[in-house]
Amino acid sequence: MFMKQKIKKQGNYIFILSICTFWITVANAQLTIGPASAPVLNFPQALGNKILLAGNANTYHTGIGVQSTVLQLYVPPDGSSAFIFNDILSGIFYPDFYTSEIMRVTNQGNVGIAKADPTSRLDINGSMRIRSTPGSTAGTWLQNNNLIGNAFFMGMQNDESFGFFHVNSGSWKLTVSAPYGHIALNGTTGEDGALLSSNGGGQPAAWQIRSNQNYYNLSTEAAEVNSYFITDGAAVVNPGGLYVKQDYTEPTKVEAIFNVQAQGSPCFLCGITDFIIRVMLDDNPVRGFRYTAENGFINTYSGSTLMSLAPGTHTISLQVQKISGPTLQLSNDGGRWSNLNLVCSPTN
Repeated sequence: MFMKQKIKKQGNYIFILSICTFWITVANAQLTIGPASAPVLNFPQALGNKILLAGNANTYHTGIGVQSTVLQLYVPPDGSSAFIFNDILSGIFYPDFYTSEIMRVTNQGNVGIAKADPTSRLDINGSMRIRSTPGSTAGTWLQNNNLIGNAFFMGMQNDESFGFFHVNSGSWKLTVSAPYGHIALNGTTGEDGALLSSNGGGQPAAWQIRSNQNYYNLSTEAAEVNSYFITDGAAVVNPGGLYVKQDYTEPTKVEAIFNVQAQGSPCFLCGITDFIIRVMLDDNPVRGFRYTAENGFINTYSGSTLMSLAPGTHTISLQVQKISGPTLQLSNDGGRWSNLNLVCSPTN
């Protein structure tokens, strides 16, 4: 340390001017403080701890150091240090006392913003704002489990729309426009009154337009005006009138409801007739209903079943099979004929 003084007289006053140059040099440790032409504080170039604040530098410690190209704040993982500093926090301080905490980083790797005990990787007490910069939109990129590139972007599509962008397909899958709340699915905004329809796990969702809504909510009825005799020689019959063939442009749920007029043989000594009514889909049985018919009496036999149809052309019909007993006759009862009703609705 070197100090030089100069005395100067001006009028009735005497001025003492001091010029002080101060430096500390430790050659082997490369620690230098001053002069002005040298770094104020210069450490050795080796990596590791630089400033020890508490603890033992050889084991656990709290301090500041350098690793490769990063500046690190060291804290011990537990209470093995002479002072316990498990977390790093930033706050507002006045001399000798602490007033409020702004941010904390725990030794588990959780970051709390205005949160002293964060339980997630980022735990924010309050609202968060993500700002955009010129040439980019505000949002969050999401990576898949393989950690290869980004899989999704969740954020602003433009100044007026928010949505979800799929990286592999290069398209916005679902967006909402702020001014009017318009929803766009795969880039398409639904028509007035359209419904968002799921087509199952293997197909993308789609808008169901109003014409399809009207179509699917119509009931279709088929009636049988002919009589059929079911005997042991012809035990199975497919009534021609109880048959509906229809195109379905969207996945659809169909409830098939039937009322079949039937009577057993008028032979009072022949016993009862045991028979099955089956609901058929594309000539394949979906569900069977078993009944008995008394001799000489016309009765109504009813049932219903629910089916889920994929898009395409489908045929729904009834099949009647006699199991045992005398001849079974399908006929009218005072003008009431057998009928098949289909009540359809979209799968959503």
